[in-house]
Amino acid sequence: EIGDPQAYQLPDVVCDFSSVSIEQVGPDRVEVTGARGRGAPEGYKVSATYADGFRGGHIWTMYGRDADIKAKKFADSLFHRCRIILQRAGLPDFSE
Repeated sequence: EIGDPQAYQLPDVVCDFSSVSIEQVGPDRVEVTGARGRGAPEGYKVSATYADGFRGGHIWTMYGRDADIKAKKFADSLFHRCRIILQRAGLPDFSE
């Protein structure tokens, strides 16, 4: 699921796990070192599937610093992309 261990994207950081070391430091305890991080990515990654003819839903959780700003940016992007899909399919825009 990680894909590129030097550029694993999370909502708050892009992780580099290429130099991670794990050492046993006690019973049921390990020390993880060497991970690095860069600033939050510009966009969000989404993994999604659908079953044709069925309606699905999902709750996205935004957390961390500026979560409200991230959530707004995500929502705007999601609605923009969905509207493009609706238009291409000849369907009306969202309604209440």
